[in-house]
Amino acid sequence: PLLDAVSGAGRRLVELRMTDADADGGPAKPFGALDLAGMRRAFLAEGVRALVWCAPHNPIGRVWSAPEQRAVARLCRERGVFLFSDEIHADLTLWGLRHVPMATSCAEIGYARVVTASSPGKAWNLAGLHGGFVVIQDDGLRRRYRAVVEHACLHFGSAFATVGMLAAYRRGGPWLERLRLYIQSNVALVERHLAAHAPEIVVHRPQASFLIWMDCAALGLESVDGGARSELCTFMEKRARLKLSDGFSFGGVPTGRYQRMNVACSRAVLREALKRLGAAVAELRAERRETHLSVK
Repeated sequence: PLLDAVSGAGRRLVELRMTDADADGGPAKPFGALDLAGMRRAFLAEGVRALVWCAPHNPIGRVWSAPEQRAVARLCRERGVFLFSDEIHADLTLWGLRHVPMATSCAEIGYARVVTASSPGKAWNLAGLHGGFVVIQDDGLRRRYRAVVEHACLHFGSAFATVGMLAAYRRGGPWLERLRLYIQSNVALVERHLAAHAPEIVVHRPQASFLIWMDCAALGLESVDGGARSELCTFMEKRARLKLSDGFSFGGVPTGRYQRMNVACSRAVLREALKRLGAAVAELRAERRETHLSVK
């Protein structure tokens, strides 16, 4: 939706890629390194006027550190780039990590051109209420925003959405803490099961949210086109009987080898999904072994 929002607003989309390696060329830990040099080049070459920031990141589940965010905020301040921060997964940080709002990082360096958008929709499964909010601390930006939305009554939600949102934030804390623990257990289950039964699939542990980014390159299935034309997607849907999110839709060819799994489900449902996936990979492995022996 973020990619479509840019083009849908009549703007030109400039994609900023993260890297799989750290500054020394080794594997990025945690997975997904911020390419500040590439961001600077894009700002200069493309005349970028606004940055859509996703924190925590979807689909890889990265929780950005305060120094990383301050570095991005400084670059935006230097180039006069407006910052829109999507923080809808912020309530779902895992493993004891803490989310730092981008607005906080901007305030620390004295930059005010930032708007934060969020919702209890992900953490409390309230997306059906269509309730969200924006945080605009700068008076000038807030006046400009209200001038666009107030005449159409778009600056407040329905009665159901408002009551649901308040209930979640006022009384939903204990439930959310239990949810985080349950998600962590589900993530650990995926890691253990695939390591034992489908080691070809590399699991990148999310630092936030219920979405797992999985590298399926070692399966050796074509994934360049994405969607129905992708061998990888066809394998997941037809042979593993799973409907996962296609990595191609998140970044084209460079992310085509990935699949995104949602583990916000019961343990029983997840075990059945993993059983299907492990069996399908084992079958694929056996077929290739037979083909190899036949060729010999």
